[in-house]
Amino acid sequence: MGANPSAKAMLASLGSAVIFGFSFLSSRIALGVATPWALLSMRFLLALALMSAVLLTGKAKVSLRGKPVGLLLLLGFFQPIMYFVCETYGILYSTATFSGVMIALIPIASLAFAAIFLRERPTVWQTLFSLLSVAGVVVLALLQTGEGAVEVRGILLLVGAIVAAVGCSIVSRKIAPSFSAFERTYVMFVTGAVFFTIAALFENGWDVPALVAPLAEPKFLLPILYLGGFSSVGAFLLMNYGLAHLPVSRSTSFANLTTVISMLAGVVFLGEPMSLLSGVASLMIVLGVWGVQKMSLRSV
Repeated sequence: MGANPSAKAMLASLGSAVIFGFSFLSSRIALGVATPWALLSMRFLLALALMSAVLLTGKAKVSLRGKPVGLLLLLGFFQPIMYFVCETYGILYSTATFSGVMIALIPIASLAFAAIFLRERPTVWQTLFSLLSVAGVVVLALLQTGEGAVEVRGILLLVGAIVAAVGCSIVSRKIAPSFSAFERTYVMFVTGAVFFTIAALFENGWDVPALVAPLAEPKFLLPILYLGGFSSVGAFLLMNYGLAHLPVSRSTSFANLTTVISMLAGVVFLGEPMSLLSGVASLMIVLGVWGVQKMSLRSV
């Protein structure tokens, strides 16, 4: 007999969080060579090329006829377009600490909106464990050092990032019966590749050679391969699979593990320091995610 779909969905959501966690390290390396728009353009162009190659093998297909394509395009607008634009500029017009705290609110916002739009009401214990996980992320964010001021537009943009992330989760789960994880992910990459490539070309004065120039840098190639392959194709497929088989409260709870993985990647590969308080905060996050899943299994 095959594995339980719920167990596979949990592993998929966990895998997605781990992959996304290492994406921050790859992005930091790649941004030393390319602008954010160029990086996003090449990331999603590569992801789209890889997904299209799978289509050509006949091992997957995309069928849109007679399905709610409007909601599928809305999914592509929420993620990656709206989320990446709002997050990128939200961080620019605020501080690392504030943006970290705001992004940590995504799982809590997802709980609330899933209850409203999908009638998925979390238990009291699930909510408490989710809050514990968010509290851990907030502590880690407050431990960051950095200068800058929080502007009103930064706040509004980060709120937009939260809305985009929640919207992505809600829409992806809602249309899961109509579209496979591959179809949802493929359309997300089409919208991302088109939007960010146009933005990158505009930034470079429509100079294509200037846009692809970073590909000549050896230290850019491995990060972009990771971001376009693992962190886009792999992570988004796993995320959409998890959302199809788990309530939003459970699938989004894994998102905060991304913060822990990102921090550990910095410690291991960049030699960044890790304090005792950081360790305690990380434990809070892991315990919170574990509690959300454990309480869900008890309620089944």
